[in-house]
This record gives sequence, C-alpha cells and structure tokens, in this order.
Amino acid sequence: MTGISFSLGQSGSEFEVIQTGQITALRKSKPGDLRLIEQFEKHLAAQSRPLGGLKTPQILSEFTDFGYLMELVHAVPLGQALNRMTLNQVEELSIKLATYFSSIWSESSKPDANMADLFSRKIVSMRDYAAQHGNSSFVHAIDLLTKHRELGLVAEGWNHGDFSYENILIPQNSEDTEIYIVDFLDSPFQSPLLDFGRFWLDLNYGWWGNKFAPSSAWAINNRILRENFVDLIGKLKVPSKSISYFTLFASLRILPYTKSPVRIAHLKSSISDIIKRSEEWQY
Repeated sequence: MTGISFSLGQSGSEFEVIQTGQITALRKSKPGDLRLIEQFEKHLAAQSRPLGGLKTPQILSEFTDFGYLMELVHAVPLGQALNRMTLNQVEELSIKLATYFSSIWSESSKPDANMADLFSRKIVSMRDYAAQHGNSSFVHAIDLLTKHRELGLVAEGWNHGDFSYENILIPQNSEDTEIYIVDFLDSPFQSPLLDFGRFWLDLNYGWWGNKFAPSSAWAINNRILRENFVDLIGKLKVPSKSISYFTLFASLRILPYTKSPVRIAHLKSSISDIIKRSEEWQY
C-alpha cells in the first residue's frame, strides 16, 4: 500500500486491496453506478490497443456486482512524482507522452453528425447545471463553448477520458521505467482533444494537489513537460485554440463532481483565465 493514494481521483469509486494466491490485486467498485461498467469496458479496450509506450494495469477478472479486479501497481500519481523525478526521467516521460498523443491524434478523423449531436447535448446539460446553481460566470463560460462550437468539432477518435496528473502513474521503483494510466472515464463523445485539454489543465494551470504551493523541483520538472508539450502540438499541428477550448470544457465538466475547496479554487481560476483569453478564439 505504500505510496498508493485513493484520495486524489474524482470517480467516487471504492477500492480494496486483495490477495489472490500469489497476486496482489486491487478491486474497484461503485455499487449501483452503471458508469463503472462503461469505465471497465474502456479499460478493457485500452489493453488491446497501442497506447504509445504507456501501459495500463491488467484486468484480472470479469465485471460483476462487486466491480472488477485489476493489477496493483506500486506507483504514485504524476502530480506527486514531479517532486522527485530526475531531469532524465522527465525527458523520458515527455517522449512517452508525445508518442501517446501523436498516436491518438494521427488515428482521429473528422467528426460526424452523431458526434456533433452528442457534443451539443453535453453542452446543454452543462448549461442546465450552471443555471440551476445560479453561477453567472459559468453560464458565460458555457456560452463561449456554444458560440465557438466549431473549435470542439475538429477531431473524433479514441481518448482516455480523464488524462490528468492523478491518472498518470509513475512507479516508485527507479528501475521500473513503465508509465501507467488508470481510471478511464466514459466520455460524452469521442475526441482525442478531450485528453489534450484535460492534460493541459494540469500542465498549464497547476496541479490542485500542490495547494497553490509547488516545490521548486516540481516547478522545474513541470516546466520541462510544458515546453515539450507545446513543441509537440506545434509539430502535430493541433489547433491551440481547440486545446484551450477543451481545457475550458474539462474544467466545467469536472466542476459538478468536485468537493475539495482547493480543487474548486483551481478550477475557478482556470475558467476565469480562459474566459479572459477567449478573445483570441475570434481570430
């Protein structure tokens, strides 16, 4: 259990470490939640597709009323690992992340009418939530998503769904160079830009787990990751406006499920900054 944190994610799932013979497994469950089935199916599908040098814990059982079992990985979230990673490790991580992003971007296609419909439905549901909670700034943010809808309809394709600093795991053993991704999230529609935008939220606006006070080592390592990511999106010719658009989308999508006051503050800060910069979307 050392180094394993179950408090950083937002899925609301319950976890239990189980010893099955010679194998230590992790049971993920959330009784009565149909979304967990969709997450299981997405996790299962990820095991049979290339992830650009990234790995996912092996699923060890079928899905049942008690959830499912997966391989227990002794690792820490990227948000924590950046405090102790060497510069070489950060560069190696950048290469693997670049391979992953290049893979999902190159495999994407032009969105069809179905994705456009699903996209519109999600924005409507987000607007309803914001209106019910009487938050005018969030309603304004959703108005921007609606006004610049074309920035969201750029690419259709596979995605992790919640490609965040909590769900990218770095092994504690320095000899283990694998990078794992966990907690796949069912997406309201399928676009690789969901992952680009979600990753940029933590990369550019800071990880909420630092409580607005990152260490100097964290800041240096994160800056290297950021510089490499900016270079990558330039090489891939991913529209920077669309990444900003999906970063706003990610912030608004997370907000209804957020309970941590620190995380809420981070999300509000990122939303406010993106709104200020949204004038650039006009050009």
